[in-house]
Amino acid sequence: MTKLTTVVVAAAAGFVAGILVAPKSGEDTRQEMKAKAVEAKRRAGKTADKMKKIVTSDAKAVKKAE
Repeated sequence: MTKLTTVVVAAAAGFVAGILVAPKSGEDTRQEMKAKAVEAKRRAGKTADKMKKIVTSDAKAVKKAE
């Protein structure tokens, strides 16, 4: 595993552990986890869209340079 992957996995594990031991009801905890998952999915989608635009732009530049 790369260092970045290790850091991301450790952060996620810490987050989940913190949520599970928090003094909230199970329903509140599930709602919070769902909201965080939805937000993470939205941010991942935005990042994927940005990367797709960058890769597409770079690919066009390479083809044009040939």
